[in-house]
Amino acid sequence: MASVVTAEDRAAACALAQDWGLSSSCIVRADHDIRIALHGGLSGRPGIALIAGTGSSCYGRNESGESWQSGGWDQLLDDLGSSYDIVRQGMAAACQYADGRLPETRLKSLFFDKFDVSCAAEFSAKLHRPPLARHIIASHASLVLMAAQEGDRQALRIACSGASELARMVQAVARRLFPSQPLELVFIGGLIQENGFYADLVRQAIEKLGLGLRFSPTELTPVAGAWMLAAEQAGADTSGVHFLHHVS
Repeated sequence: MASVVTAEDRAAACALAQDWGLSSSCIVRADHDIRIALHGGLSGRPGIALIAGTGSSCYGRNESGESWQSGGWDQLLDDLGSSYDIVRQGMAAACQYADGRLPETRLKSLFFDKFDVSCAAEFSAKLHRPPLARHIIASHASLVLMAAQEGDRQALRIACSGASELARMVQAVARRLFPSQPLELVFIGGLIQENGFYADLVRQAIEKLGLGLRFSPTELTPVAGAWMLAAEQAGADTSGVHFLHHVS
C-alpha cells in the first residue's frame, strides 16, 4: 500500500485485514508499494527501483535482504524530481516571470493559457479556490518538459534539477546497500517510463555519479511483484511460475 512506511502504518493495515476476517485463514503482512515495484520490476532479484510519477522515491534491497529507502516523504518534505515537483516549480517560474523576477520563459503562456488566466493573481486564485488536488497539478508536467525540450532556459533548469535530485536518491540507496558490487536499477512510474526526454536526463545524471550500475528494463508489474512476495511469505515455490503479461 502507498505510504505504509512505519511500524504503526503496517499494524494499521494488518488491523484492516483482521476487521475483514482474513487474518484467521491467511498470513497477513503489510508493506509499502515501492517494495512490490522493485520485486516485480526485477522479477525478485536484488537491486534498486527509482520511482517518479506523481511523487518520487527510491528503494533498494540487497542479497542479504537489507533494504533502504531514499525520498518519498510526501510533497511537503520531499517528492523532488516528481511530476508534482516539476509542475510546482514551473508554475512558480510562470508567476515570477509575470511579476518581473525572472527573465522571459514560455512557462507563463503555457500555464496561463492552460488555466485560462491573464495574471498571477488570477492564477493563484484558480489553484486555491477550491484547492487543486495533488494528482491534478502533477498531470501538467508535460508542459514543463515540452518547454525544456524546446530549449526554454527556465524549464530546462527545472528538468535538470529534478533529474539530479532523482540521481541523488539512487546514490544514497546504492551507497547504503551496494558499496562495492555492481547492481541493477529499474525505472518505475509514468514520468520516467513514458517521457523519454526526462528519462534520458535522469540516466545522464545517474551516470555522472559513477555508481557502476546497470539500467534494466521493467520485467513485471508491481501487482506481479506483490503476488510473488505473498507466495514466498506463504512458503510457496515461485521459481517455476511464468507470467504472461510483462511490462513493455
